[in-house]
Amino acid sequence: MAEPAKDQEHSSRKLTEEEALLLAAENERIRDKYGYCNSDLIAREARKVSSAWHRRLEWDNKIAGDEYRRIQVRTDMKQLRVIVQDASLPAYRSTVHIVEVKGKPVKVHDYIPILKLVGAEDSREVLERNLVNWFIGRREEAVLYGADSPKAKAFIKALDAWAAEVL
Repeated sequence: MAEPAKDQEHSSRKLTEEEALLLAAENERIRDKYGYCNSDLIAREARKVSSAWHRRLEWDNKIAGDEYRRIQVRTDMKQLRVIVQDASLPAYRSTVHIVEVKGKPVKVHDYIPILKLVGAEDSREVLERNLVNWFIGRREEAVLYGADSPKAKAFIKALDAWAAEVL
């Protein structure tokens, strides 16, 4: 990928399919090395010129420091978390869980490939918990912002019926 123009905003640079695949491979290398993958580790590893993430980040520290690079990583990870119809493209789920780091359990923020989550039992629980939390959040928003809306009331009623059946 060519180096972006200095005046080009990072947020306007969309990932190409090729870039998405390269970043996903880099994420897996980081996961293999550390046991998990998050924006802090991606930003740290991206300092290496050989990293696929390196050319996606701003390295002029007059413009951006480590925090800004983490923000850039999170922006790109949001694009990777979109579930696409083409199963050959990577998709990630952001989650928090416990991993072992240097023999000690540590709570970490982790970007996990969706395809890895689908088959793993403990990961299924994470997905289910995230799904339930997402529905609860949407219900709370509907109550707060749409109490007078017929559509919001119907949504709340449907979620309540779902919760009674599933939970």
